[in-house]
Amino acid sequence: MDFILKLMPPCLFRRLTGFYCPGCGGTRAFIALMSGQFLKSLYYHPLVLYTAVCLTWYLLKRTIKAISSDKVDIPMPDSQVLIYLAVIIVGVNFVIRNILRLLL
Repeated sequence: MDFILKLMPPCLFRRLTGFYCPGCGGTRAFIALMSGQFLKSLYYHPLVLYTAVCLTWYLLKRTIKAISSDKVDIPMPDSQVLIYLAVIIVGVNFVIRNILRLLL
């Protein structure tokens, strides 16, 4: 994981402002998720795990619907609700990380 992170350019937002950007930790979270480290992924950036859960839910829903010839339909929240939740997750993550950075 360290090898991949060394190849990534530094965050311009963090370099200019000193604060974490809303996407900081996303790459580390994705790498952790692909390694099966779900809690670490959640710690680095919760949106990555949230997106993986939503995508898995959607793919499972579509697969079951196709296999059952449209007889079984798993309910899924409206896409606007999912997007609002994603925005809230990013906002809360951004605020908490930067407040902790200032306090510690």
